[in-house]
Amino acid sequence: MPRFSFYHQEKISSAAERYVNETKRVLGVLEKHLSDPANKGWLACGRYTIADLGFIAWMNLVERLPIKLAEFPAVEAWFKKMVARPAVKAGYKGGPYEIKE
Repeated sequence: MPRFSFYHQEKISSAAERYVNETKRVLGVLEKHLSDPANKGWLACGRYTIADLGFIAWMNLVERLPIKLAEFPAVEAWFKKMVARPAVKAGYKGGPYEIKE
């Protein structure tokens, strides 16, 4: 979703706004899921899985949008936990989406 804001040659404010709003909606769903004690702060099975690893790329792009992750505290905590993992840092090192701390 957020890639539209970065890669579309023509800047269409209504489209960019729509995608930012949709991203906020998805973050709200994610916030509810991560806040549920049964999920233990992870996306699947109550533990770190490939689902978390797969979703970090999307979240890394969300960080570059005009969205304050502080509005989604469980998502923000999950994101910080993920980018602190040495394997995640190593996987993104030197690439176009290198994780910024």
